[in-house]
Amino acid sequence: MNKSTKERRHMRLVCMILVAALLIPMTVCRVHAAGTKKATRRSIAIVFDNSFSMYMNGETAWCNATYAMEVFASMMNEGDTLMIYPMHPITAEGTEYTEDSPLVIRSASDVAKIRDIYTLDAQDTPITTLDRAYEGLARESGADQKWLIVLTDGTNFNDEENREMSVDETQEVLSQRLGEFSNAVNVMYLGIGGSKLKVPSFSSDTGLQTYVTRGSGDKVLPELTAMCNMIFGRNELRAGGNNVSFDLPMTQLIVFVQGANISDISLINEAGQPVTRSWERATRYSEKGCGRHQNPSFAAVPDTNLQGALAAFPEVDAGQYTLSYTGSAQSVTVYYEPEVDLVAYLEDEFGARYVDGDEVHPGKYTVKYGLVDKEHNFTSSSLLKDIDYKITCYKNGTPEEIQSKKAGSFDLVLDADDKLDITAAASYLDGYYIEKNAAELGWPLGGFDVIPRPAGSLELKLAGDQEVFKLSELESGSFDVTLVYDGEVLSGADLDKVELKPGLTGGNAGCVAERTEDGFRINLRFNGTAAETEPGTYTLTASATYTNEDGQVAESNEASREFQVDDDGFTLSIDLDIQQHYFELRKMGSGKPIIAHLSKDGTPLSPEEFAAISFVVEGQSGEPFSAAATPLPDQSAYEIRLDPGADWSTGFHHFVCRAAGTDPVGHELAAQASGSVEIQRYPVWLRWLIGFLVAALLTALILSYLNAKVLPKGVTVKSGSTKFNVDSNKVGGNAIGNLSGGGKKHGSLELRGPRANSYPLAKGGFVLTVEAKSPRRVKSSNRGIHVKSLDPVNASTVTMIQIGTVTYRKDPQTNKFLPTSKSAQTGGFDISNNAQCTVSGTTVEGTSFYYTCNLKFL
Repeated sequence: MNKSTKERRHMRLVCMILVAALLIPMTVCRVHAAGTKKATRRSIAIVFDNSFSMYMNGETAWCNATYAMEVFASMMNEGDTLMIYPMHPITAEGTEYTEDSPLVIRSASDVAKIRDIYTLDAQDTPITTLDRAYEGLARESGADQKWLIVLTDGTNFNDEENREMSVDETQEVLSQRLGEFSNAVNVMYLGIGGSKLKVPSFSSDTGLQTYVTRGSGDKVLPELTAMCNMIFGRNELRAGGNNVSFDLPMTQLIVFVQGANISDISLINEAGQPVTRSWERATRYSEKGCGRHQNPSFAAVPDTNLQGALAAFPEVDAGQYTLSYTGSAQSVTVYYEPEVDLVAYLEDEFGARYVDGDEVHPGKYTVKYGLVDKEHNFTSSSLLKDIDYKITCYKNGTPEEIQSKKAGSFDLVLDADDKLDITAAASYLDGYYIEKNAAELGWPLGGFDVIPRPAGSLELKLAGDQEVFKLSELESGSFDVTLVYDGEVLSGADLDKVELKPGLTGGNAGCVAERTEDGFRINLRFNGTAAETEPGTYTLTASATYTNEDGQVAESNEASREFQVDDDGFTLSIDLDIQQHYFELRKMGSGKPIIAHLSKDGTPLSPEEFAAISFVVEGQSGEPFSAAATPLPDQSAYEIRLDPGADWSTGFHHFVCRAAGTDPVGHELAAQASGSVEIQRYPVWLRWLIGFLVAALLTALILSYLNAKVLPKGVTVKSGSTKFNVDSNKVGGNAIGNLSGGGKKHGSLELRGPRANSYPLAKGGFVLTVEAKSPRRVKSSNRGIHVKSLDPVNASTVTMIQIGTVTYRKDPQTNKFLPTSKSAQTGGFDISNNAQCTVSGTTVEGTSFYYTCNLKFL
């Protein structure tokens, strides 16, 4: 095989190992929704043959081995441990490690130490390193898996005494050693190179894995790949060049492109859009090797073909995609992690699915299980490879296990008080595993408790269009009751299983239920009689119970209807229309009738009600009154006509109309109205004529009286209006006025001035002869007075008198008082209320005086 072929195989091995290192830890940490690798804690002990044969003659086995150990370390989960037991001392980051003090890798931060491994002095191949590695694994507690991996190209091992054993002896010792180890740990042995040693044969009955092989040249790398797969497992997606497609959504895709200067790895969907990339990492060979050795042919040569890049793409939908990158690719590998979930759910025979919170009742059910994609569709994609289902159903604590290679279902029958629990598990691909309990499957924690089927739904419908009932017709009223059980109307024999509970509130009326073909009818009833039943607002309620065939009792809703009961009893009244109150005895036969209107609460009686009422007319207090009452057609009234042939006396005749009967409710009715008519021998117009004449005479007398002219009832001086002055000195006092003949046609008005004790002679006044000017109908204070003449009082002293607007002055020659106005001299003058009067004069002693005042008409 040429060198290029060998290099390509080296590159393929590193690709697989490195991708497994990156893919597996992520997968292990996934939650149930997308599946998970079994949570396994591994302790791995690697026996690193760093003897001179791994380095001599340009051999690159040491480089492949250190790179593989670095990848193994990268694959570790939290809690895993990788221990490297070198056959000869090594250094890493300045620290020396031996078979008694191995290099221990516990986290990803320590991986860089492996790339820094440097063998100080490569010599022979001691078998004791295997013992040290096995003893180290034995001291590891808490590991779920323990792996002993021997990487060697040795043909002749050295024994405990450092004696080189023959090929046959080496083979025997190795077989015995590895056989013992395989009873406690998983053992892998790889013979590398051109060793003449046959593959050691050993067997294990413990069920632990063993893998023993050898390879020379380019066959070593495939063997290492197989070992990596056994320890960690990985899944490769077949690709057609740079095109990939898959029928499942992926939690993650990892693309490894091997070649020089690879970068910018992209995944393009069918729409030409790049998928989000979470990370990209470059890989590169190690350049560390070995130090001195006495053999001149020894040379530590690195494998420079170990180059490439990896990229991860999370949450990728199913479909077709194209890969792109920069650099020169020699190989492209895609690894996938499908996004699937495990479901196991309960369905009834009608296809209804049950989840936590639902009630499960006795009946036939089916449990369906399988893997589903993120759209919850069942899938049997070939990308899942071999699927193993294990469904354990616990009915009342008894397990029933179902194992299958594909999704499926199974039937079961549940009875009341059963308990159904479940667990489900599925494994697929290389180590993917989902395990769920009932709660994780959407069932109640601890499973479903089967409870007796409920009695069912009973709905009561109360129908009736009438909202108002007449009290007298109450017993003709009813409401229909329809019962619906689980969507079906009850009828026939099913109604025998119904107990109806009607009720009526709001008054003392009652109700009673009767069966109908499809339900019940509730009939309204009087409380004895209609008259004994209360009107008002009533509420009818109804509820029911139904006992089904299982003996379970379903209770209905309470339906209600409100209605009004109106009292159609009434008060009877009679209104009399006496069209003619006065009758002339000789013309009674042509007189107008008296109409008696019968009504109930202000409205006419119906023909039926009118016919049920009796009516009579008779004289009041036993007085004879001959009249006939006749019902008027289509009217709630009687026509009453006086008998013209009866022996009527003149004068007023009083009568009474009486009506009696029973209202629709049963109450006794009675009404009466009284009236009177006058019967005389003469016509009524004569009475009106006499009355008119008397009224005219009275009117004339009244008008004559009211229009007669009279004086005011009295006249005095207005209080506080008097002003008295003697020789320019103000003197207190009030003038005095007096009217004689008040309220008559003629009289006299006298005015006297106030007295001054210091001037007894300073006094004067006048007397007026007066007559009425205003009619009696005028208010006394508003009447006028006509002055016919004036006589002064104390005329020798008085010189001037003024009354209103008229002034009288004394003539010095004749000593007579004459008005200055010619009209006053000939016809007199008029004065009215509040007229001002002034009197002035001079005494014999020469004392001057004057006073003024205002008259007040009473």
